[in-house]
Amino acid sequence: MRIGECDDYTQSHEKPAAAPRRVCRPRIPKDFRKLQKPTPVKHQAKPSASRRPTLKDVALKTRCSTTTVSLVLNDHPLAQRISEATKQRILKAVEDLGYVPNSYAQLLRKSNLHIIGVLCSDITDPFCNQVVQGIMHHLSETNTFYQLIDIQNDESRLQQLFRTAQRQQFDGIIGIVNTMALSAETLDRFIDKKITFVSIGRAYPNLHVPALLVDNREGVRLAICHLYSLGHRRIAFIFGPPQIADSSIRRKAVYEICGELQIPVIEELTDTITEHPPTSEGGARAMRRILRRNQPFSAVFSFDDFTAYGVIQELYSQGLRVPEDVSVVGFDDIWLSKAYNPPLTTIYHPMAELGVSGAKLLIKKLKSEAPKNGAAQAQEIFLRPSLVMRSSTASHSQ
Repeated sequence: MRIGECDDYTQSHEKPAAAPRRVCRPRIPKDFRKLQKPTPVKHQAKPSASRRPTLKDVALKTRCSTTTVSLVLNDHPLAQRISEATKQRILKAVEDLGYVPNSYAQLLRKSNLHIIGVLCSDITDPFCNQVVQGIMHHLSETNTFYQLIDIQNDESRLQQLFRTAQRQQFDGIIGIVNTMALSAETLDRFIDKKITFVSIGRAYPNLHVPALLVDNREGVRLAICHLYSLGHRRIAFIFGPPQIADSSIRRKAVYEICGELQIPVIEELTDTITEHPPTSEGGARAMRRILRRNQPFSAVFSFDDFTAYGVIQELYSQGLRVPEDVSVVGFDDIWLSKAYNPPLTTIYHPMAELGVSGAKLLIKKLKSEAPKNGAAQAQEIFLRPSLVMRSSTASHSQ
């Protein structure tokens, strides 16, 4: 056999190549495949131009912790352990983002300043305004930072304040709450033993919250006794709106003091302000309603100075003179009363002193190691009012 034939034979008798094997894979449901896909990582959006960059933005950009960023920016001794490359990356991110550290917040964290929230219902109200002045006067002399929160009689703002306080952004709160619809239930819901709360103008005896109050009963006694000494026996009384804490106390005191002096309280000569807060217009309307009942009277004791202004205006519009025909007494002694025509006889309400005393009490409690709010801390401090005699009252001619 020739070699070539042998080669041909070998070539012609090779087994054909085997076909590729088919691998059978189980069918996977489409929904299951979706579950197997990795969730894409959502990158933190860059701070918008309208939002101020924060420390967290710098941390996200540099992939460092906020603690590391803070150590570098504050040049903390522990920052020596951080590599120079990381420091430069953080500083570059600060420059790129335009981040500006809040130096005032840093000061608060590094110092032993107390952070106080001063809560008022309406800063334009003369009572709130003067109490706030007293608070600011005392706190400015202490190592204290205070923030005024004017809720404008909006309960949603009030609840936001207490949520902020619960996050420990305030060490304590002074609440000017005599004209505020702040119920004991609402206060109890948001104030706990970690936050010191001092109330001005309203008592919460069941919550053991310390309160600074004017002695309303003494103020009513001074007003009625003054009119009594001038010979007035038929006195008209204009009471305040029920939303104000002082209203019910003064109303009750009127009946008690008149009973002691044997002066009749004639229901036709009483009326209640419905507007909250009280206004001179509300006082004028109350006086108009009393005049329509055609009951004789020689004097009027009004809930506060603003309503007393309206009383005087309505008396003048009906041809009655003050004090020749009718004497008028207010309550509060706000700054306008001595300049009114005629200058108003009124009860001095120590509003600024309430603010000073409330601030002193709060600072004292913050420095104390005793529980913030508790039975041992519950107290009501009363400040005495006084009579301020001016030209709106005179002797009654029989």
